Amino acid sequence: MTSFLGLAAALALAACAGDAPTSGPASVCDREVESDPNVEALRVRALANPQAAFLVQHDLEYARKQAMTACLRRHGLLPPGGGVEAVRPQG
Repeated sequence: MTSFLGLAAALALAACAGDAPTSGPASVCDREVESDPNVEALRVRALANPQAAFLVQHDLEYARKQAMTACLRRHGLLPPGGGVEAVRPQG
């Protein structure tokens, strides 16, 4: 059983260490999401009060999704408008 878990962990690490794209719209959007003003403000808020960071987590995830969607649309990878908007977390 232990060897199976070790193998599973090794495979998971190998999958995570795969070559991530360093150029193109997807990687550009990844960088843009992290520099989005809303995402940065929420991250700073979470870092300012580590005990309450979990309260900001849902808002941070929502802000990241919104920033990614906007970026992908700007690069023509998602159709403009329409679609289903992400549910805003309550909390």
